[in-house]
Amino acid sequence: MDILHLTTNPELSISVIVPAYNCGEFLHNCVLSILTSIDQNSEVLIINDGSTDNTLDVAHNMSIRDSRVRIISQANQGVSAARNTGIEHARGKYIAFVDSDDWIDAPFTIYKSMLDALTINNAEIVIAGYTTSKTECNLKLDNQVYRRGVNHDFENLILLKSIGKPYGKLINRDFLIRNNIFFPVGMKHQEDAVFLYKILTYASTVATINDSTYHYVLPEKGKIYSFKLQDELRGYDEMCSAIDSLINTSGMDTDNARNRLEKRKTNMALHVYNSIQHEPVRKNRIEAYSRVTWDQALSHLDIHPIKKLFLHMRLFKIVDFISKPRLF
Repeated sequence: MDILHLTTNPELSISVIVPAYNCGEFLHNCVLSILTSIDQNSEVLIINDGSTDNTLDVAHNMSIRDSRVRIISQANQGVSAARNTGIEHARGKYIAFVDSDDWIDAPFTIYKSMLDALTINNAEIVIAGYTTSKTECNLKLDNQVYRRGVNHDFENLILLKSIGKPYGKLINRDFLIRNNIFFPVGMKHQEDAVFLYKILTYASTVATINDSTYHYVLPEKGKIYSFKLQDELRGYDEMCSAIDSLINTSGMDTDNARNRLEKRKTNMALHVYNSIQHEPVRKNRIEAYSRVTWDQALSHLDIHPIKKLFLHMRLFKIVDFISKPRLF
């Protein structure tokens, strides 16, 4: 991303970015809930990512009724590219993200609370909790400030579960631009975590607040996602790079913290492993195996030693099979 022309525009306070692709049936409720949660000096920036349904019509009707709604349309490029477009064109000093099927429960609370926490503590990012249809999936945080170099503050923050999503956060836009922090385009999953790891690599102060009024719609149960091998490899490389940078700059000095982050690399490696087994081109399979440090990845699997040995044997069998000329 060329950042030379992306200067901060303090015209508005907050830009809430909503990537929208074929979401006409629930976009209205989503945007309406945001409009009741922001002041008159903020905006909702809808990025229409090549929708083929009535998404653009819904967005256009809302922009007519409320001048705080702004629309940018682009060819379909995926959610990461849509969010990056939002960052680039946002008029607010601060940025928030909302998925098009989510909503904000209580009006006039979450963004004011996050803005207060961000400005009072001079933080680069504020993180709030969220609510889902399942209690065990909810995220509830305390009002707290994490500062780099203070005890294990940042280490504890990084290891919190379920904070890797972009929603429920308020971020200083100028901070993102100065450090060239954008979503990795082409990554099909965990791109949110990579984005947050990049933020935590450069941030000096992070605040969390006790607010869970963001309502996150859980992915459809049982839905199976299939990704191309090259996409998985790109994701693996992005995740490893982001985690390595985070470890090196955060001053982590405990094995527990490092190991837990290394396990997240392992999860990405397993995605590559699954895609390799379904890759029809032999050359691509071999190249993919060579890109992953399998011994290191499998060493961080938290499973019984016998199961780990079985996985090793299965992996080696596939490697041996695909590395030899096929006889048929």
